[in-house]
Amino acid sequence: MFTTDYPIRRFARRCAVSGRSLRAGDTYYSVLHEAGAEVTRQDIGADAWTGAPNEAVAWWRGCVAPAGPTEAAPNDVLIKLLRDWDGDASKVALRQLLALLLQRRRVLRPAPTLSLFGGDADSPADAGGVPLRFAVVGGGEPVTVVDCVPERDRLVELQQQLTEIVYGIPASEAAA
Repeated sequence: MFTTDYPIRRFARRCAVSGRSLRAGDTYYSVLHEAGAEVTRQDIGADAWTGAPNEAVAWWRGCVAPAGPTEAAPNDVLIKLLRDWDGDASKVALRQLLALLLQRRRVLRPAPTLSLFGGDADSPADAGGVPLRFAVVGGGEPVTVVDCVPERDRLVELQQQLTEIVYGIPASEAAA
């Protein structure tokens, strides 16, 4: 698996179109653009959103969290959750997103999988996707999740669930 980290500025709490300050609970859209070798980010309030530009590299919808520090769940708790959800077919997409978040935090890193015949004997191949195996930085048993593409209509729900799990913000406050 190949990943690249780009230096992208954090959420600005200000609409790039109207200049309006975005407050806790406001819905916004973030858009990534390529500008030469750089990737730039624009945050746009929902009231000024007209859709993703054709030249956008990526975009997503978010909800402004309350001001002040929001403490994330400890990494070891999130890894335990990944392990507890292993085998739960209803959590396949959420497990993958949580594993990718932990990879971004440098808690997990891609681990090589050894296979003689194109499969991994302890991988969840029956879940309908390619297994992704991660090593836990600092030791511990590797974690395997299924690489899947969630249904488009579940993306907001998955984002809200992940926010609630990681930051403890209830889905009703994270949704706009």
